[in-house]
Amino acid sequence: MANVKENEKWEPGIYQLETTDPVMGGEDGIDNLQAKQLANRTSYLKKQIENVSKLIPTVPVQSVNGKIGDVQLSAADFDALTEQQLLENFLPAQKQLNKNSAVYDVVDLVKFQQRPVFNNSGVITLGDYRYDLNNGGVVLRRADGLIIQKFTANYNESHGETGTVVSLPVTFPTVFYFAIAGDAYSGCHTTSAIPNSTSSVRIWGKTGNNYTQSSVQIVAIGR
Repeated sequence: MANVKENEKWEPGIYQLETTDPVMGGEDGIDNLQAKQLANRTSYLKKQIENVSKLIPTVPVQSVNGKIGDVQLSAADFDALTEQQLLENFLPAQKQLNKNSAVYDVVDLVKFQQRPVFNNSGVITLGDYRYDLNNGGVVLRRADGLIIQKFTANYNESHGETGTVVSLPVTFPTVFYFAIAGDAYSGCHTTSAIPNSTSSVRIWGKTGNNYTQSSVQIVAIGR
């Protein structure tokens, strides 16, 4: 008994046996045509999956599916990864494996500050996106170098129109773009903030036309 011969070919359709078709087996028999077409499609799809798996980068995982060390992950390996392994090793973005193919595109103009290289490709990890608590504020650092800081400071009414200068939780390495201010207490004060230097911001607080002691919530953006 022979097997159906398979070709890596996508069949545009599957033949429907008609009532007038004779019963005929063999390599070219009409009764085997549907099986051959389905087998060809299966071989074609198998080849496509194998080609896609070659695009998956080799990345360091301690162990998965019995594999240890730098593993070229298959689809089954991805399913077997623990949540912690995913958090430690992956975010769903990859620059390019070569000039002609990409797994996940990232705009070429984005300059990432710290991207590890696995299998000759740049992979974004959680190290590119992180936040921390610093001096009572929250600091978000993006992969392209942008830093967003959120914190609260007090405006001293004795400083009047000059404003109160307060230090940022962290110093911007290059530039302080702008600041956004809001009343951090009762919501009835008018507040404002502007960059003073890469390490400080100048703030004001008012009720009506009068400068007033105010608690100011600040969002500072720079890089």
